[in-house]
Amino acid sequence: MPPKAGHHLGDGRGLVVAGDQDGHVLVGHAAPLAAGYHPNGRHDWVQLLVGLYGNCVRTNVGRAEPRAFPLTGGRGRGLRFFLLSWFLLSVAISGWAITTPLFASPDEPAHVVKAAAVARGELTGRTIEQPGTYFEIITGVEVPEYYADSMDNTECFLQKASEAADCAPDFAAGDNRDAEVQTWIGRYPPLYYAIVGLPSLVSDGTAAVLGMRVVSAVLCAGFFALGLWALRTSRHGRVMLAAGWLAVTPTALFFGGMVNSSGLEIAAGFATWCLLVPLVRDPAAHHVRGRLAAGMTTAVVLLNTRPGSGLLALLIAVCLVVMATREFWRAALAERRWVPASTIGAIGAVCAGAWLLAVDPTASLGGIPDSKLGDVSTALGAAIGLTGRYVKEQLAVFGALNVTLHGLFLVLLGGAIALLVLAGLVRGRAGTRWALGLLLVASFVVPVVSQIPSAADLGLIWQGRYGLPMSIGLPIVAMAALTSRHGEDRLTRWSALALTPLVAGVHVAALFWSLWRYGYGFGVPLFSVPLEWTPPGTWTMPVAFVVAVSALSAVVAFPLVPPRSSWRRWSTGRSVPARAVDPVGTEDVRDPEPAAGSATAIPKEPATPRVPDDGAGTAGAGVPSHDLAENIVSGGPNVVERMAHVEPVSDGGHRP
Repeated sequence: MPPKAGHHLGDGRGLVVAGDQDGHVLVGHAAPLAAGYHPNGRHDWVQLLVGLYGNCVRTNVGRAEPRAFPLTGGRGRGLRFFLLSWFLLSVAISGWAITTPLFASPDEPAHVVKAAAVARGELTGRTIEQPGTYFEIITGVEVPEYYADSMDNTECFLQKASEAADCAPDFAAGDNRDAEVQTWIGRYPPLYYAIVGLPSLVSDGTAAVLGMRVVSAVLCAGFFALGLWALRTSRHGRVMLAAGWLAVTPTALFFGGMVNSSGLEIAAGFATWCLLVPLVRDPAAHHVRGRLAAGMTTAVVLLNTRPGSGLLALLIAVCLVVMATREFWRAALAERRWVPASTIGAIGAVCAGAWLLAVDPTASLGGIPDSKLGDVSTALGAAIGLTGRYVKEQLAVFGALNVTLHGLFLVLLGGAIALLVLAGLVRGRAGTRWALGLLLVASFVVPVVSQIPSAADLGLIWQGRYGLPMSIGLPIVAMAALTSRHGEDRLTRWSALALTPLVAGVHVAALFWSLWRYGYGFGVPLFSVPLEWTPPGTWTMPVAFVVAVSALSAVVAFPLVPPRSSWRRWSTGRSVPARAVDPVGTEDVRDPEPAAGSATAIPKEPATPRVPDDGAGTAGAGVPSHDLAENIVSGGPNVVERMAHVEPVSDGGHRP
């Protein structure tokens, strides 16, 4: 049984359990009151005032309680948070899947054909060479013949911003006989398509494509929810969670709801950042072996989604190495905790490398040759000039990359991310600042440099979504840097709290902006006439989207809202006086300030030294290790021996 609040650990050093909160066991020093202070003459214990996720507070007896530390013993609440986030994100991403006309996203007809083929067991198909065309190498696969109609289903409106989507013909299952249908995505890795293509085995026509989209939405939502859960259970979890919600841009949700492997690539990149950034910065607060293996698993998924995913995975790994602490390396190497993650990574890398060498998916890339771009300086200048477009596409650009969210919302979202990155660069510690700077530079340099070798043959074909699995980590690394030196100060907490409704508002505006484009066309004033094109279910999914996004934002914001009793401390930065609580809970009295030299003055306890390094990366951290956390939950015998102590400060109190 876990120890209850007020339970004294019996070590003679004043350690007492204050209770548990969101999967945390709160342990700290409590000073015995002088005999005769309580009317009954008993010794009472100071109630530990530890905020959500363990912000240190100073009591009126001159002690600072150590922060709480995350425990896997709180899996019940953590699992509920993950499932709730997964459900809400599934609804939100499905909102994009339902409210976007069929095939009105980049290359979706080709991805749909690929998914239907892989679900039927055809991984590569037949190579077809077409010299002199946009795609010189394409693939022929055996799928129901009506899938060929998807290629020109959107011609009447896709490139005409003033035309509503009601002109598109219905995508009906006309001829179900198998025939060869061509796709330029045929050489892509099959992992994503094997899952998303399953609905095509049990449904046809529009229902099959919508089913693929919803499966993609649920799949990607799982990775986004995993990332949010990982941030919530990390140190400074409240503000890290807000940064993670900021990182999930409307573009990320949009591609998650389309039949496009970029959706899974973005979601897997997000989960990788969220799992590993807190781990490499604060290994003592996590189960190193399990968290490292989980992060490597999501990285393997990232590695096996698209032809260019390997470069992104490598750059993410470099940034994590730069920001990793010495404690992390000691913890990872101790007891061979690195072995499961290394095994998973090696298997994933072999699979990705084998597919790349055997199938060569890069050969199917298409483009328009331009001899002028053979000059390096010309190609560099042209690519740099497209940087603004790439940034917009990572924030909120939809459709066939021709539906851009209103500039006001782009400025609000991009400005919030830019300010957070700037704050991290200014206030972060050296390791996190270097990692953040490297990631920032890579986010702008990679799109430019990676196109130069093929610019003359293919033109400049980069799209913002290609780099989003890497740059989606910017707000997460920036918040880790911002809290690395000063922790969760008032400005950081209030800023994080302000971000959540901003992010929700941008997401809602993005969906209705897209609905305006396809329901009316941009040439028709909003609500001036009835919708010319309506999504399946009419307003059901837009309303569900608003509810889901608002609910998720509330879940993110709620831990940042201070309780009523803490408004004074939040607004002034001063601690709230502690209460002396009767052990049996029958009385609750506030400690009076004892007069100097009086008999009721509380004696100072002698300082206790820090625990030496145990090889698990906790030396000097002042934070209990994961194994210690498990001992506390189970009441194991080594609780006192392995407890992280506190060191004296000048005022006679203790600082964690």
